[in-house]
Amino acid sequence: MTERWSRIRSLGAAAGCAAAVVMTAAALIAITTIRGIDQWLANRPLDNATRRLAAGDARAAARLLLPVVATRPGNPLTHYYLGLAYIRSGEPSIAIGQLSEAARLQPRDARVRGALGEAYRATGTPRLALREFLEAVALDPRDASYRAQAGNELLDEGRVEEALVQLREAVRLRPSAADVRVLLGLALCRAGDGAGMEQEYRAATRIAAGEPLGELAHRLHESGARGCVVARR
Repeated sequence: MTERWSRIRSLGAAAGCAAAVVMTAAALIAITTIRGIDQWLANRPLDNATRRLAAGDARAAARLLLPVVATRPGNPLTHYYLGLAYIRSGEPSIAIGQLSEAARLQPRDARVRGALGEAYRATGTPRLALREFLEAVALDPRDASYRAQAGNELLDEGRVEEALVQLREAVRLRPSAADVRVLLGLALCRAGDGAGMEQEYRAATRIAAGEPLGELAHRLHESGARGCVVARR
């Protein structure tokens, strides 16, 4: 009898331990779930803002992002998206502050550098814009848009050969970008390469057929025989 009760007590203790383990596991799952829900809820305003931004409602995105930035000042993404919202709302000078903070928090993010370049260009500070675009190229050399933007600024500064390096690589990376081909055609024109210019204008005309950019490329191609024309993107 004593032996039986001893076995029963042992089984009861084991069952108690098993129950405690189950309860602990359940508690951990509950805590993890709550934390996950908290994180999901915290990200909802940012998600909503990026959707508004993608839909073209930059002012609404900025309104949603302001309190997010206030409560999460150490998150570079919130500063980045708020900066983008300000650029697209026509307030690039305000965007610079947000994007500069994003760059301070995450200096090796090419998207932040590219957006900062856009903001500087929109505020009439092309040298600072070029600096940021070149930094973006260094961080993400396979992104054709950063190279095209850097090439555009270099061309405006009269640094034609440097612009050609960036623009040729941009076209190699994205052959179907008609706007970049038009810009490369202009750079080739300024470099005295009439044949290369016409080739790029023809390609842009074909790629963007039926679009305003295709018509522009066609007109530039036609005028090429009479001399290069200055055009801006």
